[in-house]
Order: sequence, then C-alpha cells, then structure tokens
Amino acid sequence: MFVRYSLRTTDLPGALRFYAEALGLDLPPGPAPGPLEVWPLHENARARGVPAHWLGHVAVDDPVAVRDAVVAAGGEALGPLVEGPNGRYAAVRDPGGAVLAASTAVASGFAGVWPHLHAPEVDAAARFYGGVFGWAVSPGAGPHGRHAVSWRGGEASLAPIRSPGIHPHWLYFFPVDDPFGCAARVRALGGTAMEPVVDSEAVWVACEDPQGAAFGIRCADPALAAVVAFDAAIAARDLGALVARMTPDHRFVDSGGGVVEGRDACRGAWEGFFGAFPDYRNVFERVVRVDGRVIALGHSECSTPALAGPAIWSAVVRDGALAEWRVDDDTPEVRARMGLGGA
Repeated sequence: MFVRYSLRTTDLPGALRFYAEALGLDLPPGPAPGPLEVWPLHENARARGVPAHWLGHVAVDDPVAVRDAVVAAGGEALGPLVEGPNGRYAAVRDPGGAVLAASTAVASGFAGVWPHLHAPEVDAAARFYGGVFGWAVSPGAGPHGRHAVSWRGGEASLAPIRSPGIHPHWLYFFPVDDPFGCAARVRALGGTAMEPVVDSEAVWVACEDPQGAAFGIRCADPALAAVVAFDAAIAARDLGALVARMTPDHRFVDSGGGVVEGRDACRGAWEGFFGAFPDYRNVFERVVRVDGRVIALGHSECSTPALAGPAIWSAVVRDGALAEWRVDDDTPEVRARMGLGGA
C-alpha cells in the first residue's frame, strides 16, 4: 500500500505556502516522521529536465528485491537505493512509464489520499502490479474507464490514457470537503484545476501546483456526487440523465417560490425549460452541507438576464437520487433561511 508522499519541487517556500493555503496541508520541509514531506528537486534532476512532481512510496519489506523484480518485469531502476531517517527506498519506473518508490517506510495513519494510475495499457499495468506487488485489479472498467485496484489495507484505481499530452503517471488525490472552493483557491494561488469529474461515490479534480507538480483533490461524498451529476445533466441538457437522477416524488422549487411536484411533471417542466433557454448553465463556486442538505453557492449563466447572476442551489438526496432541487437568488435573507450565516 502507499504509505508516504514526497513532493519534489523547484520552489520550496512557494510550495509550502501553496499547499497550506490551497489544501490546508502542513508539509514539513525535509525528512519528517509523518506521511508527507517536501524536498527541493535535485539540481541534477532539473538539469535533465525532470519537472516538479509527487512521488508515492509503496511499503515493502525489501526495496532491493522489489527493484530487481521491477527491472525483471520490464521496468527501470532510477538511481541508487536511498537511506534516510524514515527507512530505505528505491525509485523505479514501471514498464508503462509511471514512477513510484518501493520503501520500508511504515504506514503512519494518514487517511484519504487516493492513488490513481494513468497507464498506456490497463491489462499490462494489471499484470505488472499484480506480479510485482500482489495487487488485485478488477476485470471491468468503472466510471470514466477506471479499474479498481486493491490490496490489504488500501485501494487505488487505474485508467487508460485517453487524451494526447498526458504521460503515464501516478496521480495522488488529496481529500477535501469542498472540491469547488478548493479548486478556486488552487487557481487563485497560481495553480491549475481541471473541470470536476464525478462518479457515484466522489467528485474528482485533477490539478497542478504553480511549479507544475500534478496532484488531485477528491471529495468522497456520494450525496455531493449526485448533486454534481444532476447539475452536469442540466448543463448538457440531457433530459434522460436528469430524470434518471430524480426520485419518483421529486420536487422542484424555483426562486419565485413556484413548485413542481413529481418526476413526470418535472420532466415536462425541464423539457420546456431546455427548449426556451438552451444556453443556461450553473457554475458552482462553493459547496456546504447544512442540516442534511447539499448547498451550492455560485452563479448561473444565461443570455436571458433574468436567469443569470448569483444563486444558491440546495438539494435533498435520497439513496443516490435527488428528492428535491431548489434554486434561490443569493441574498442575505436566503442565506439566513438556509442557515448559512456569513458563509
């Protein structure tokens, strides 16, 4: 299992500030007993064109034996065995090109990081990690092509590379409560954040820090994931997907207090809305949970001025489907009614 995550950066003070402000991570510079650390990228690596990056450490009993097994399976050893205060590790590149470390570091209890492998060939990656590390890979792809990877005490995922310009790599998703607010902070601090990807269990956002190190943020909240998927169906004007995410007794409440009751009636209402306002979309900027509701704050965009501007959406989610979807203007009165206070 992955037990340690090391950032190699071209700007140590900048990286420390960025991760503290964007994700609330306290990254100790240099060796530390915890699961996270940050080091300056070695000048020799920089001279070879190696970019800033996160290196994940997999717990093993014998890093040398694992390094040899990696090479025997078609991978590559990257430098000598490293001896440090947290044990020994050997950096390796798998046959597909992704880099990781085989390490004697002890699991330290840091929970929530989700490792995800971008691989050129899923079957080849499954054979390699199964043979060298004993990990099990699911035979079928899940949402967005992800295959589940599991081992005693942990889990990860892998998926084929689908976009040009993406190289094979392990991407580490850090846990957050509000993926939209966190992504906004990443961008404001000079990093980049892609559009969210959602499945039935979580919301995922791939990012880069200002020095170019790739990482991700992940909110493992099925209710929030259901809300994001519902909103994605609105943006895509996908009536079938939208209706599929409603409970039979689904209730819609608009900003004027109008109510539409029942899934069939809501289907008709949305069909008419999509026809009348084809460019309408919502932009979530923050999400919070209040009294069992998922509440999103942001703004709507539409060529019809009355439908554009700051807004608050709230949803009641039941068994993965929306029992209620409500949209309100973002006003102090609405915030007070929803229990948002000064949020």
